[in-house]
Amino acid sequence: MLLGEPPPTPLDFEFRLFRFPVRVSGLFWILPIVFGIQMGHPFYILVWAIAIFSGVLIHELGHAVAYQYYGISPRIALTMMGGYVTQNQFDVWNLSESSYSNRSHRQQIVISAAGPVFGFALAGAVVGIVFLAGGWIYFDVVYGILPYWDIELTRGMPFQPNFPFLMDNPSNQDLIHELIRAALFVNIYWGIMNLLPVYPLDGGNIARAVMMENDPMNGLRNSLWLSVYAGAIVAFLGVFVLKRPFMGIMFGVFAFQSYQTIQRMDGKGFGPGPW
Repeated sequence: MLLGEPPPTPLDFEFRLFRFPVRVSGLFWILPIVFGIQMGHPFYILVWAIAIFSGVLIHELGHAVAYQYYGISPRIALTMMGGYVTQNQFDVWNLSESSYSNRSHRQQIVISAAGPVFGFALAGAVVGIVFLAGGWIYFDVVYGILPYWDIELTRGMPFQPNFPFLMDNPSNQDLIHELIRAALFVNIYWGIMNLLPVYPLDGGNIARAVMMENDPMNGLRNSLWLSVYAGAIVAFLGVFVLKRPFMGIMFGVFAFQSYQTIQRMDGKGFGPGPW
């Protein structure tokens, strides 16, 4: 969960997925539009909308399934900066003991990890479909840790229909290629970032649960300091190494929010914290 649930808009819609209520905010589509426009043609907006919608929905479905396994009835909300799972209108990812005390630390770890695991599984399914259809994906790493992939689609692949209306627009192969690239980006890169030990990401919740289990007295504070340092480091790398200003700003905000929460816990002000 990156931001709280926004107020309703006329563009919202709701449905059920495996009995889980799902609300999609109209603001959710801003991110696909931003990614699609960068590709230079309106058709790519649709491609990124499919990739981001399916990836975020599957990620949140993982959390919802884990919650249901532990006897909690959740609902899913997709928002402008991603999505999250809520219970009875209350955010289940906050730091209050009232929302956390009825779950063990190990249960919290499973619940938090389930989202990225479902996303990685979807990426694996995409890779499997490409190989079964005769395509090829080569994986490598950059900067020693970040996955990188190259995609090659052979002509005549069974999922490349001929759309006459494309005409001078991007070819069918170009769109399928971008859809695969976008799906892998959303489900692999975003999954990895979500596992970083930074609040309010899944990795931050996992780090919190591990530290509180080993040190009930200081675990929460230590996890917040870990979030501050990790968020600051990722923000620096995002801006100056990866040349991704948005990534730097986002993690910089996360780091400051964690520091703000520490200050609030110490009674030093800074206004209300993010949790």
